[in-house]
Amino acid sequence: MTQFNHLEFTINHEIIEKNSQQVDRDLIKDTFFVIPLNDGEAKRACEILAALKAPHVRISKQKWGATLDKEMELSDWAIPSQVKRVLIFEMPGKLAKADEESAENKIRNSGFDLEIIDHHHYWWVDRYHRKSSLEQLCEYVNWPLSSIDLAIATNDRSYIPGLKKLGLSRDEIIGVRTYDYLAQGYKLQNIDKNLKLAHEVIDHLERKGDLWILKGQKVDRSFIVQELALRTEDGVANIFEIKPRALRFTGNPKVVDRFLNLDFCNFGFQKGYLCYGGGDKTLSKFWGFRPKYSHENITQTFIDEMIKQIGYEIKL
Repeated sequence: MTQFNHLEFTINHEIIEKNSQQVDRDLIKDTFFVIPLNDGEAKRACEILAALKAPHVRISKQKWGATLDKEMELSDWAIPSQVKRVLIFEMPGKLAKADEESAENKIRNSGFDLEIIDHHHYWWVDRYHRKSSLEQLCEYVNWPLSSIDLAIATNDRSYIPGLKKLGLSRDEIIGVRTYDYLAQGYKLQNIDKNLKLAHEVIDHLERKGDLWILKGQKVDRSFIVQELALRTEDGVANIFEIKPRALRFTGNPKVVDRFLNLDFCNFGFQKGYLCYGGGDKTLSKFWGFRPKYSHENITQTFIDEMIKQIGYEIKL
C-alpha cells in the first residue's frame, strides 16, 4: 500500500474497473502521450494512463524545466502509424529562430494533431490555465477525478492554500506533499529530516512586515516554504528567496503578476533570462528568475528593487 497520513494513493482495481467504463478508449488508442515524470501531478497522470493500459506513452526522464526540444527528435519516438495525435504534458517547445521550425510545429507538420496540456507561464509563452495539467488530462480522457486525484491536482495548481480550502487536515496536506516529494526523487527519510529542520529554521528567519526572506539557509527551501504556509490560516505565506544567481517568490498572486510583467533587460540582464511562474490567480502563485549568463549575478541593488516591487502589493 502507498499510504501517507491516512490517505490512500493506490489506484485499486475497483476504481480502474469503474472508470474504465467511462473513458474514451478510441481517443486513448489514437494518442501518443509524452509526459516527464518529475513531480506528483505527472506521476499521477502516468499512473492513470498505466491503469488504463494506454498503449502509447513516452515517459521523459527530464526534471523540472522539461522542454519538447530537449526530448528526442520525432523520428526517434517510434510513433505507431495508427496514432493520430501527440499530447505533450508540461513540455513546451522553445521559441524557434526566424529561419527554423519550432519543435511543436515539427509535430504538426509531420501529420499529427498536437494537444498541449499545461498551466504554467514561461518567459517565451504564457500557458496559464485555471485547471492543473492533471485535471486537464483527466477531462481529456474522461477519467472521473477521485478525491485523491483532486488533492494531487490542487497541490500542483493551488499549493497549500488550495489544499486547506479543500478541507484537508495538516497531516493530510503533508501526505499529499510527501507523495509529491517522492515523485520528485526525494527519499522518505530525507523528507522527514527536512520537515524537522524546517521547524528549527523558521524561528530565525528575517521578516519584513508580511514578507519572509530566505537567504543562506542550509535546509531545503521547499520545506521551509511549506511549513510557513501551513502555519497560516489560509495557507498564503509571502516568501522571497534569494540566491547568488536566482530569485523566487511564493505568495500573493498580484506580486507574481507584477514580476512576470517586468522586462529584466531594464535591470541590466541579457536577453534569454529565465522568468517563469504558475499557481492559482485566486489564491497563491509562484515566480522564479535566473539570469542567462554565469557572470550575471543577483546584486543587492537588484534585490532591493525587487523588494520594492513586492511592497507595491503587500505590507512591508
